[in-house]
Amino acid sequence: MDTFDLTPAAWDPRARAAVAGYLQTIAAGLPLTRRARAEVMAEIADGLACAVEAHIAAGATTAAAARLSVAEFGDPRELSAALAAEIAWTHARRLGRALVATGPLVGLAWVGAFAQASGMTWWSQIGVLMASAPAYPLVLAVSVPAALVAAGVVRLAGRPAFGATTAVNAAVVASAACVVGDIALVIGLATQPGDLAWTAALACAVPISLVRMGVTAAAGRRALLLRAAVR
Repeated sequence: MDTFDLTPAAWDPRARAAVAGYLQTIAAGLPLTRRARAEVMAEIADGLACAVEAHIAAGATTAAAARLSVAEFGDPRELSAALAAEIAWTHARRLGRALVATGPLVGLAWVGAFAQASGMTWWSQIGVLMASAPAYPLVLAVSVPAALVAAGVVRLAGRPAFGATTAVNAAVVASAACVVGDIALVIGLATQPGDLAWTAALACAVPISLVRMGVTAAAGRRALLLRAAVR
C-alpha cells in the first residue's frame, strides 16, 4: 500500500500526522490500481487541506484545525466504503455500456467474415457461425441481459432498476461470458476450411475478438476486485 502523506510541509507535525493517518485509512479501503487510488486520494487531500486552512484562518491552531477537519469529513472507513461503492457502480455502468455497444460490432465482424469467405449472403451465415461455436448462443443468453443490467438500461421511474451490488455482479458475469464467447468463436475456426479465403476473411474478425477479450478480461477483473467494496 502506498503512503499518502499529501500534507503541506509547513504544517505542525501533529497536524500532518493526523491528516496523513486519515488519508491512509481511506486509501486502505479502496481496491483500485495505484494510479486510480492516487488520483482519488489527491482529491480528498486537497479538500482536507482547504478545510484545515479555513479553520486556521478562523483562529484555530494547525493541530486543532486538522482534528476539526477530519472530524467533519467523518469516519474514514465509512467514507472509504462509500467511495469504493460509487467507483464500483460507475465502473459497472461503463463496462456494461461498452459491452452492449461492442457486442453487435463483434458479431457483425464475424458474420461478415463468414459471408466474405463463403461468398454467400451475411444473413445466411448466422446459422453457420452459431454452428461453428455451439456455446455461443448460451453465451449471448447470459451476457446480453447481464450487460444491460450492469449498464443501467433496465430502469424504473427513470432510475436504474437494480442497485450497485446487482450492477457490479452483472458486470462481472457479463465480462466473463464475453471472454468465453470470444474464445468460443476463435476455437470455432478449427471447424472451418483452411483455405486462403477463410484465412483472409477471418484475419479481421479474430484480432477484434482478441482485443476485446483482453480489454474485457482486465475490466472484469477490476469489477471483481471492486465487488468486495459494495455493501
